[in-house]
Parts: sequence; structure tokens; C-alpha cells
Amino acid sequence: MIRVVVDPGVFVYALIGRRGAAPDLVLRAFVDDHIEVVASPRLFAELERVLLRPKFSRYLDERTAREFVERVRRHASIVDDPADQPAVTRDRNDDYLVALARQERVDALVSGDRDLIEAELSLQVVWTPRQLVNQMIGG
Repeated sequence: MIRVVVDPGVFVYALIGRRGAAPDLVLRAFVDDHIEVVASPRLFAELERVLLRPKFSRYLDERTAREFVERVRRHASIVDDPADQPAVTRDRNDDYLVALARQERVDALVSGDRDLIEAELSLQVVWTPRQLVNQMIGG
């Protein structure tokens, strides 16, 4: 089974984006236990904070946002937040995701964020949601 850390942005777009798009397929694979998602309290906090932003209120209300985060929490493999978060990306707010992926030795960090995709991360693979889908279907 593929073990991954999923950037909260992928979950957001899976929830509000087009059905059948790569983020949606990642979410479905996660819920159907085809991939293992490793997450930490900081990741859940970021996901909830983003979903509760006013710009997303046209897609979902507060209750739906909190329920979604709770569903992700129930299905994820929850681990402690990494203590060591060295600067490795252009956006320091993304560094905890890299540290989490390294700490848990996952197969990949899944993100559509250019700061992560374009970062020169030694010992860590960053896949886009589409690349993860391709890995799952053997392509």
C-alpha cells in the first residue's frame, strides 16, 4: 500500500473541485483504503482553518467543513507533529509537511503547491495528485 502525506490543499480541492479530478480520486482512494494517509495535528488544524475561510463559504458551511475534517481524521494514520522543521521550501508554512513526510518515511508527499513541487528536496518525493493516481493504476 502506498503511504503518503497529503497537503491540506489537495483535500480542499477534492471537496470543492470537480468529481473525477485527480484530487477527488486521491480522496476516494484514501476513503476506500487504497492508500494510507499519514497526518498530524498541525495538518488537521491547517485543513480546518482553510476550509473555514470566508471564500469557501459558498461551497460549504462551517458544520460541513468540521465534519469533513473529522472524517479525514478518522481515516488517517495520526502521528505527532515533527519537532524539527528546517527551512526547505520558499513558503516556510509548507516546511512542516516535508518534515512530517521525512519523519514518517512515507512514499511521497502529495501536493499541487508549486513551492513543494519545485523545491529541491533531497530524500523526499513530491507527487502531484495526478502522479499519485498514476502510481495507483500502475502508470
